[in-house]
Amino acid sequence: GIDDMFVISQCWSNMKKDASNTKLSLPDQMGVALKHAGVSITITTVTDVFAFGVGAFSLMPGLQSFCVCMALALGSIYLLQITWFVAWMALDEKRIAVGRNGCLPCIVPKILDKSATRKENFGELIFKKYNQMLYSFTYKVVIVISALTLMVFGIWGCISMREHFNFLLLLPEDSYLRQWALARENLYPNRGWTAEVFTGSFNHSDLEKFENLTRSFQQLEESGKYIKSFDDWWTELKQYALDKKNFTNWQDFANSEDFPKLLTDFLFSSYGSKFKANFKFAGNLICNN
Repeated sequence: GIDDMFVISQCWSNMKKDASNTKLSLPDQMGVALKHAGVSITITTVTDVFAFGVGAFSLMPGLQSFCVCMALALGSIYLLQITWFVAWMALDEKRIAVGRNGCLPCIVPKILDKSATRKENFGELIFKKYNQMLYSFTYKVVIVISALTLMVFGIWGCISMREHFNFLLLLPEDSYLRQWALARENLYPNRGWTAEVFTGSFNHSDLEKFENLTRSFQQLEESGKYIKSFDDWWTELKQYALDKKNFTNWQDFANSEDFPKLLTDFLFSSYGSKFKANFKFAGNLICNN
């Protein structure tokens, strides 16, 4: 919508520069300006509305709603430009003609010295100063540095950009397809389900079975077909035995004297405290006992 305002304003400025239009009334002058501006803004608005109108026939509800809203908004803005904006522009030209103040139109100067009025347009003055500034070496250096800075930030932003598309967000909440997709995600997740493996009572003589079981889990994890990851106390126990007790091999503590004490200390340490709730003992668990 803002580009239509610029087009109308520019056509009005061009119309006033033509000496043949100075004797026309304000409505006629506005008609001459709109005769040139109307073609441009009408064609662009019609093409935009048509483009978004085609998108309104999309099967995606989100895109469909967006296209319908944009088509209606562009049509409404076009009507406001040729009615509301033009009307206020005509009133502003009347204000300028009688010399009223721009901020407080109710104030009318008692004496309007037309000889003191500058013939040079304010916009033309700005462009003249800008053209003079273009020849400055300092200005050129500032522009080059600013362009390089913006380019660096633009490249960094493009590299840091992450794309995420979820088609469920485009579906109505009460649609069958969305409900089916949510049910499928909850009942059959791609990540699988969390499973726990428990054993019966054991002692130091069963440690080789834990070693074989852990090795089997590692092979399944490496294959990536059945499980993605697993967490077990046996691997942590061996790491604790190596770091804290200097047992380089699990066979070294696979005896009735070292294993019970090692397991107890492990469950009270930072290595195995998270596994303590998974163990059930015949009596009370006492640290270093």
